[in-house]
Amino acid sequence: MNPFLYLLLAPLGGIWPQSPSPCQVHLDARREGALLTLVGRCHNTSDQTLEVRYEMVTDRRGAAGTSHNAQSGYLTIGARESGVLSQSTLNVGEADQYRVHLRLFGADNRLLAQDSLVRL
Repeated sequence: MNPFLYLLLAPLGGIWPQSPSPCQVHLDARREGALLTLVGRCHNTSDQTLEVRYEMVTDRRGAAGTSHNAQSGYLTIGARESGVLSQSTLNVGEADQYRVHLRLFGADNRLLAQDSLVRL
């Protein structure tokens, strides 16, 4: 999708009614020196076991060059349970830019939840 078009349409996402998601995701970030550790977590808020698919995509740009990392997988998460979806560690400098997107999809491939971290 054209990035400009995405920026125009992104604010409209909240005007259509959506049912509450049965899952929540959270992207934890911890920096120690030049290392940035990212952990994608999921919490099933429903009373049913869920089959989900996740994607965590990381793009970094800095003086040392660029990097792209994509992780994905499937997970069965029990009712009211939490779990780790994915973990990644980046070497980042003070001036580096990065974007991290974590998305969670249901068995029907519908987006259930997402979180992101952006440093520009």
